[in-house]
Amino acid sequence: MDEHDYSDLSDTPVIGSPVSRPLSVVSSSTNERRMAAAAWLRDVIDGSQVLVGECMLIEPARLADAGARFLQRMPTPSGKLEHALLRGLYLELALKCGYALHERFHCGAQQSCGFDPGAIARQAWRGGSMAPDLLLLKWAGTFTHEFEAVHGRAIQIRQWLTSHYDQKLDLKSLAPALGQPLDRARREFHRSCGVFPHEYQRGLRILKAVEMLTFEKESVSAVAAHVGYKSKKDLYRVLWKTFARRPTKLRSARRFAGNLRAAAERDSALRCLTSELTTVISARCAPTSALARDRVRNRA
Repeated sequence: MDEHDYSDLSDTPVIGSPVSRPLSVVSSSTNERRMAAAAWLRDVIDGSQVLVGECMLIEPARLADAGARFLQRMPTPSGKLEHALLRGLYLELALKCGYALHERFHCGAQQSCGFDPGAIARQAWRGGSMAPDLLLLKWAGTFTHEFEAVHGRAIQIRQWLTSHYDQKLDLKSLAPALGQPLDRARREFHRSCGVFPHEYQRGLRILKAVEMLTFEKESVSAVAAHVGYKSKKDLYRVLWKTFARRPTKLRSARRFAGNLRAAAERDSALRCLTSELTTVISARCAPTSALARDRVRNRA
């Protein structure tokens, strides 16, 4: 019999029925198997939730690495039933992660780009008897390859903007690599991300400026120069339009996350930076939250 055998779960007494047996009749070995099966399933579900959350932050190129780390944390299936359960659970996981990555890349915009995460996942699971972990890794590799084939130009532009957000917007140096006229590349970027390149760059500048104002206590002039604005007046104007507040009113660490999330609901450029926002907020606010919890615990 498999280590985690579910065949005798039907023996569970129905409480309140005329033929209920005393709970003491159930053998201790049966209870142990049930507890082991529940723990195994809980580990799989918890690990799956972690991977889905990670897919809200990573780029598709890192999906295979994230999948490999996930599989290292997973318990080993010991029988046919557990293999079958994992195949089904991993398929659902692939669908959730695939749709999450795709939707985040498009910044939530409903775009018809010819890329179908569901079709890729179902194709990977169709037929054959491959082990669940190998299926998941195969899907991750295929997903990344197909994703980059469809969205390659938009990915190149985003990477360039992220590396050069503090510089004057000039995509001419990318033209040979893009393999198409810049006007067409800009339109394709807008179809993919819901914003034009200059709007995406503005979002990156705003995010960095608010982070510096809040946590590095730099002067407004220094922050403006660092993120690429010619003068502090330009930064004033952008921040006022985005937050309806002066830069000096954005220095509160306690309101940092709330300010950014509220602005992202109104500003498409910030909304397109969901993963960047989440990463910065987690890095900057998590230590503060932990310190606050420690202070409350010490008072108690």
